[in-house]
Amino acid sequence: MSSYPALAAPQWQHLEALAANEAGFSVAEAFATDPARFEHFSLAAGDLFLDFSKNRMSPAALAGLLDLVRASGFHERRAAKLSGEAINRSENRAVLHTALRAGQAGPAGEVIAAEVAGELERMAVLVEGMRSGIITGATGKPYTDVVNIGIGGSLLGPHMASRALGRYAAGPMRNHFISDPDGCKLRDLMGYLDPETTLVIVASKTFTTLETLVNARAAKAWLSVRLGQGADRHFCGVSARADRMSEFGILPEQQFRMWDWVGGRYSVWSAIGLALALVVGMEHFRAFLAGAKLMDEHFASAEPEANLPVLFALSHVWHASFLGMTAIVNLPYQPRLKLLPAYLQQLEMESLGKRVNHAGEVVAYPVGPLIFGQVGNNAQHSFMQLMHQGLDSCLADFIAVVDDPDAPERLGLANCLAQSRALMVGNAEAMAGEPHRICPGNRPSNTLLLKELSPHILGQLLALYEHKVFVQSLVWDINAYDQWGVELGKQIATQLQAALRGEPTELPLDPSTAGLLKRLGA
Repeated sequence: MSSYPALAAPQWQHLEALAANEAGFSVAEAFATDPARFEHFSLAAGDLFLDFSKNRMSPAALAGLLDLVRASGFHERRAAKLSGEAINRSENRAVLHTALRAGQAGPAGEVIAAEVAGELERMAVLVEGMRSGIITGATGKPYTDVVNIGIGGSLLGPHMASRALGRYAAGPMRNHFISDPDGCKLRDLMGYLDPETTLVIVASKTFTTLETLVNARAAKAWLSVRLGQGADRHFCGVSARADRMSEFGILPEQQFRMWDWVGGRYSVWSAIGLALALVVGMEHFRAFLAGAKLMDEHFASAEPEANLPVLFALSHVWHASFLGMTAIVNLPYQPRLKLLPAYLQQLEMESLGKRVNHAGEVVAYPVGPLIFGQVGNNAQHSFMQLMHQGLDSCLADFIAVVDDPDAPERLGLANCLAQSRALMVGNAEAMAGEPHRICPGNRPSNTLLLKELSPHILGQLLALYEHKVFVQSLVWDINAYDQWGVELGKQIATQLQAALRGEPTELPLDPSTAGLLKRLGA
């Protein structure tokens, strides 16, 4: 695969010069001089529509960014990713979460496609059996509650999607999610859930994650008191390690497979989504997969200038690397998408929070922007004050649902459009003489419209962000699919947990950690 050092690329240098020359670029003036700007800076794909016309981006900058993505080897690297080459170089792994929704015709090979289809069918048998009451708990009662125990990618995806698709949860089962190991959430659930009708899903790719196992053991102890050996029927496991699931006591027929070519933050499409499927049903879960596949097909075939994930990615690259905006705010104007910012924080910051390029050199340009956000209607009464009048600008991504039965008065849509307009135009002329009231405007944003919030369209949305991250990683020449910082924290935590129990540790302690351990009685 050809070498691509970003800073040395003439396309990168051209964009740096362009950003310097256009430092005073005004979005409002750009609209005044180009009546067709909205059409030139927007694109639809599937049931999504992206308006990036409020970016601080000229036509010359957009053309330069498209040249840059081509220079990064976009066509070659896109093909390598989708065909199953080991593009995760530091771990020598393929990155094939797209195969989880590709069906039998997946590009990664017949063996993988057959394995994925077989696991999905096993999942369907369990889901349909439990939802219909054919598969019951140890005492013959049907399951009514699902407790998903996991952390990070083993929880954020199904948790976010379950909330987003709450309107489709018409079946007999309810979802609960536990990640923190302090036990308070589990104790709360024990107070009102019936062990005889509770199913626990333990989701961990390695089945060694400390937080997950602490909670799983506590749940097993709780269920065993009431159900004895029958408690085994109340557990499902999702992991790449069948041996560890068996050792824990999970029945073989309730074990579901993960693969090393699926990263945790990309795993909601697999049996990690079991909790979601149990609540919304397999028909809607398959529609969720089909929506992602639709976006995959668009990304795989469209040229950069007509490719929604590419254009979305280039908006983020331009503002972060060339305009110095190191934060992006995610603002969904639909309360059911409340957990989307947290999901995107992991997807983007764990993927793009890297310090070296593929050659092992420390990158000398901004990558991996800070991602934060909140439901838009709440955000505009809190931190959006800083976005309007603060000294630093950030890029805002507005997300709105067009046909929303939860919002017949369309106030959320009105607020979404109002905030993006206010960020752009400000009120400096109207507030002359009252400096404390001036909002300078010219604050950039994207607006992403979803036709409706359905399983199919949610699948499109999440796949859009996944492919966007991939494009950003190409342009920045970084590996989006490892997470060595996360691994370092896990390794140190294991040793410090032993120290807190009073056991000796080989970990060399800095004075602060040693002092804190002493303060904690270790």
